[in-house]
Amino acid sequence: MKNKLLSAILSICMAVTALPAAALTALADDGAQTGNAAVNQTTSVQYATLAEAVETAQDGQTIQLLRNETVSGAGKGKNGAAVLITSDIVLDGAGYTITTDGFELDASSNPQTHIISVQNGAQVTIQDLTIQGSTSTKHGINVWAPDLASAVTLTLDNVAIHGCGTAGMVINNSQVTASGLSTSGNAWGAVNVDNNGQFTLSGTENQMEESVKLWTEKPQGEGAVTIDVSQSNLQPVRGEGTTLKGYTYYTDNVAELGEGYNETTQTVYEDLDAALGAVAGGQRLRVVRSAALDSAATVPAGATLAVDPGVTLTTNDQLDSQGEIINQGAIDGQVTVSEPEQADQYRVTYLSDDQVWYTAVLTQSGGVLTFPQPADPAKEGYTFDGWDYGENVNVADGTVTLTVGAEKSYTFLAQWTTTPPAEPTYPITVSPAQNGQVIVDRANAPQGQLVTITTIPNEGYAVSSIIVAREGGGRLEVTDHQDGTYTFTMPGISVGVEVLFAPVDQELPFADVLQDQWYFESIYYIWQRDLMQGVSESEFAPESTSTRAMLMTILARLDGVDTDGGNPWYEKGQAWAMENGVSDGTNPEGIVIREQIVAMLYRYAGSPAVSEDHLASFPDQAEVSGWARDAMNWAVSIGLIQGRGDNLAPTQQAMRAELAAMLQRFCVSTGK
Repeated sequence: MKNKLLSAILSICMAVTALPAAALTALADDGAQTGNAAVNQTTSVQYATLAEAVETAQDGQTIQLLRNETVSGAGKGKNGAAVLITSDIVLDGAGYTITTDGFELDASSNPQTHIISVQNGAQVTIQDLTIQGSTSTKHGINVWAPDLASAVTLTLDNVAIHGCGTAGMVINNSQVTASGLSTSGNAWGAVNVDNNGQFTLSGTENQMEESVKLWTEKPQGEGAVTIDVSQSNLQPVRGEGTTLKGYTYYTDNVAELGEGYNETTQTVYEDLDAALGAVAGGQRLRVVRSAALDSAATVPAGATLAVDPGVTLTTNDQLDSQGEIINQGAIDGQVTVSEPEQADQYRVTYLSDDQVWYTAVLTQSGGVLTFPQPADPAKEGYTFDGWDYGENVNVADGTVTLTVGAEKSYTFLAQWTTTPPAEPTYPITVSPAQNGQVIVDRANAPQGQLVTITTIPNEGYAVSSIIVAREGGGRLEVTDHQDGTYTFTMPGISVGVEVLFAPVDQELPFADVLQDQWYFESIYYIWQRDLMQGVSESEFAPESTSTRAMLMTILARLDGVDTDGGNPWYEKGQAWAMENGVSDGTNPEGIVIREQIVAMLYRYAGSPAVSEDHLASFPDQAEVSGWARDAMNWAVSIGLIQGRGDNLAPTQQAMRAELAAMLQRFCVSTGK
């Protein structure tokens, strides 16, 4: 029997020894336990690195990431790659992220090594993967072939590329189809389609956050590219300037690329001076980004200069107009308008606060100029009353008719009246209610306004409590009209309303908490929200003490943490409190005192600053520990703690009923 057992063991050892190293790793343990990075789903072999898994993959196989992976560019050199794909495979990121390490700059301190490179005519799918580059990495994905005969075909599905030192992706002599593509922070831009590249952006779930989203240097002639973005809002424009270099860009916002956009030639200019220098008669030039002229510029006859809404054109008193100006934003500085030389042409100018709002050269017919009235200007604090036309002008249905005289230019001024400031209003936020409806008669109200709350309990329920608290803390007085309605006077700050409905004639399950006791409402509130439970099914022990572990667990529950299943029972609440800086987690079973409760609530609220001293009126304020003074001052300022008699009693133990009351006030005051 022993010989048979020994023989079996030797056979197993020989079989295992014959396997490759990666397979041995897989047999030793599962990937999640050993930290293996990837698995070949076809062979079930796991690998320590993604690069190794991809390098050994054969055509038709799928490589899947098992965890987040840091890939190394060390020693890969110029145009090398940390992960090189040359086989027809599927790379499944499984929702994980690739980060980078060891990427070296070239002699000119420029990135030189790609993160992923697809070559050798491979047909590849990359899916469900995030690539996080750095300033030291070159392209996130380099899709490259020396010629069309070696073209790569790449499909991207739900792939994100962020933060690369050059482009998110570059395509050369290859084809890429992308859907669910997400990019941001790539230094050159998102996607560059280079020599003979083909790129299709599929679907509507793509998000490229760079100002340069998609561009190509080769729009025409030899090495031309094919780009299909028909399912997106991207439109091609030509870019002019030191950075844009005459390339073609696909954008949904030309203002991300430059200051001026010639709609007629579909050209965006980095510099507005250059845009004005290139515009010609019959063309429309938009100022799409706030800009200042550096030198004298002219709007030529027959051309239109339009200032977009929200944009300011600073002329530095260097702009002359022989054509049309439409101002929907702001013009800062003088504009010189010239009178037309032709006998049948006239200049019409509209001014708003000495700014040119509209100016154009128009041709008369029968001694009359007919043209659309410009859009109304707007000015904060004022109401636009129309244009001061004077005589010889009629306006009907938005059309102006002007009977011309001897003058060659006509100027009309905007008329304004001061708008009295509106009385400020403040928002009223209503917390969702259970077992009934809460209706407030207005969403906003000015200070001093009487606000009505109407409550509609479900059958078998009645209003248990109604709390109106000002932003930053402090409860307001609420009047009960005994008919289901309540009123309060609006303060000069936003407020929150919370109504609690309780079963009619049904008490809490605790025999020691009765409806006529001062703490009934608070205990019912925190019990219904599952923040505190009884010490047994029938006893709450309102006058018993509380522990630090109880408070840490309660606050963790309030923050949405599932605190069940810990060992000891407070383990998850303690971990949450330490992780979030609410408590250092020490002495969890120690009795919690009043200033400790206040300190934990203060930290959980974000340690808000309070300018005034609210402790001076308490005789025992000196007993507040130094580390708790800011917290206690905040707690008093929002009505969280109301003292015992005339004292704060900061170092006294807190009853469970007091803890419930503080928690209720905290939840209402902070909106938790």
